[in-house]
Amino acid sequence: MTSPAAAIAGAVRSVTKDWAKKRKAEERNRNAVWNRRARLVRSDRTTLRDAAFHVMQDAYSQASGGLPAKPRQIMYVARPVILRWTGRESFDDQYFTQTLLIDYMEIYDCSDWDIVWDARGHFAEPHTGREIPLGTLEVRQ
Repeated sequence: MTSPAAAIAGAVRSVTKDWAKKRKAEERNRNAVWNRRARLVRSDRTTLRDAAFHVMQDAYSQASGGLPAKPRQIMYVARPVILRWTGRESFDDQYFTQTLLIDYMEIYDCSDWDIVWDARGHFAEPHTGREIPLGTLEVRQ
């Protein structure tokens, strides 16, 4: 039979085991304190994704003007607004064109958007040796 003091001490140890482990890690690594605080405190900052999704429709409308638009043209229109909202100085244009734009188009109805993608390969006609780039406009022709 265990004494009440031993039972209380055991309960406290079992409840604080994870905290104690984390605290010891923080003593070894000062960055761990900052990481813990960053995880526990909700941030009011706007993410690139949130800002991009908010301006995507207007950016497409301005970039296209009723004509086919390239993904980079959309990014150029959206970039100043996204940077202002997020407080960043820059972001990776490939992330915008290859991730954010595609994710937005999959989530929202963009069936009426006319986006032309650059050629990512070539088709070689074997008899003449003629090479045809495989971009959106080239394939349409």
